[in-house]
This record gives sequence, structure tokens and C-alpha cells, in this order.
Amino acid sequence: MILFAGALTLLLSCAAGAGDGVSFTTVQADSPQALQARLISLAQERLQPAGLLLDGSRARMSLSERLPAEVNLFEVRTAWPAGARVPPLPLTFAIRAGAATQPAAVAAPALHARQASPWIRATLAVPVRQQVWVANRNLPKGSSISCADLTPEYRDLRDVPREALAAPCDLQPDEVVLRYVGRRDILRILDVGAVPAVTAGMPVAVTTLVGGISVTISGIALTDAMVGDRIEVRLAGPARTRHVRVTGVGTAKLEGVE
Repeated sequence: MILFAGALTLLLSCAAGAGDGVSFTTVQADSPQALQARLISLAQERLQPAGLLLDGSRARMSLSERLPAEVNLFEVRTAWPAGARVPPLPLTFAIRAGAATQPAAVAAPALHARQASPWIRATLAVPVRQQVWVANRNLPKGSSISCADLTPEYRDLRDVPREALAAPCDLQPDEVVLRYVGRRDILRILDVGAVPAVTAGMPVAVTTLVGGISVTISGIALTDAMVGDRIEVRLAGPARTRHVRVTGVGTAKLEGVE
């Protein structure tokens, strides 16, 4: 698997007014370093379905207060929607002391202390990468494209466009590239689609009515378009630009004329 890297700040904080009944995960950690590792692991588990990868080796965590002494269990609540493809950022967690591994003689005081433990706010800065599809060869505009022409890679999250083609690859057999896509370019949803009925620079037969008689004149399309789209064409003899409605492959009707 090829890795993509970027930087992202994950803010771990208590959501205001978080009440009872909210599900939480219990993690075990006997030091801030161990807690950081557990939070990275938990975040990675939550973000994996979105194709996100955390670089834990470069993570930095800060806490709003010291961890309670002699406590090695913590309750952790995630605040972003379950199953979100790319959750709202920064990510938020609520953390508070759980139970401690202590002799029975001090268990009751420890339990009382746990029940009164406040939520702890922490900030975890860690590079984040997102899995995207990139072209494994140069794809000229109008060329056929299939999943075999793509390779999954991890890229810096900051460099990934919002409209990047999502996994799994589900390109249709009749789709083509709608712009030039270079090798290793990130493929976007709007880069692929059905073959346009008209492409920029293509000759177009434009039909209109003159005195009740249908007349066809030649023109050049100025943009790509599908059937039903309204585009501009450059008509010949005399040269002028007019708006037309695309009616088929290489055909159009002068706008506003029946």
C-alpha cells in the first residue's frame, strides 16, 4: 500500500453538556504516552472506513490538566458522527478517569474519586493521509477509462480535493475522461462521465425555421455538452455566436426557435 501524508490537528475535548447514556470506550493507559497511543489507535479505528491513515510516529498530544495519579483506565467518548466518511474537523473526544488498579483497602476511596473525575481535554496533532485513486497512465481527454487505469494511493489530506473519486472504484464501461488526466493525478468525480454529445471544437449541425421551412446551418461548438444542454456555437456565413440547445450527437436547435 502506498502512503499519503499530511498534517491535521485532532482536538480531543469534552462536548458541552455531554450527558449520561452516551456510549464510551474504556482504554487502559498508565502514562500520557500510553494514553496518546490508545487515542491514536481509537482514532485510526474510527477513521479507517473513510480511507484515512494516521502517522502515529509523528503525533503530539497535550492535556488540559494532569492525569489523575494511580489511574490506568479512562472513559473515552467520540463526538463525531458514526460512519462519517470525513468527520467534521477537528475531531473531538471526551476523556475522564475510570478505575485504578489498587489494593482492595483503597478501592472504595478510588471509586469515589473516579465518580467525581472531570472530563479532560487534550489536543493530538498528527499527520493524516487519505486514500485516493490516481491515474497509472496518461489519459487524453475523451479516452475510455476503467478501474484498471487507476491505482490507490495515500496522499496528504490537505492536497485531496473534496470531489476526489471515492473507493471502491465503480466506473461504468461506457465512461470516458472529460479532461486530460496525467499519470499519478488524483481522479475527481467530475473528471469522468458519459461521452458528450458535443465536444468543444466539434462541427455542429444547427437547425432553425425560416418562413416555416427548416434550415440547417453549420457551426462549431465552444464547449462540451450533453443532449439537452444549452451551449454557444460559432456559426459560419456570416460568422457570429448563438445559443443553441443540443438535440443529439453533433446536432442542435437554435434557441428560442420552434
